Amino acid sequence: MKSARGDELVRVEFDDVQTTVSDDVAVLSAFVTLSGLSADGEELRSMNNRLTWGLRKADGTWKVVHEHTSAPVDMTTGNVDLKR
Repeated sequence: MKSARGDELVRVEFDDVQTTVSDDVAVLSAFVTLSGLSADGEELRSMNNRLTWGLRKADGTWKVVHEHTSAPVDMTTGNVDLKR
């Protein structure tokens, strides 16, 4: 995928994916790593984010009905930590 930064690419990776699923309601949580790559595939920068989705199944189709994202926080300092 091309980004607004010319030929740079974006890599998205999911880690520690957890799901809880019932017949018509589900919750998913994961850590997401977003990385900016050069045209040659070299990682230029990256950051971590937490993702939580609440989903509902209606008429046989799952739809996201709630989404929350946040950066991990260092609980001792209260600072946002974009590197897990």
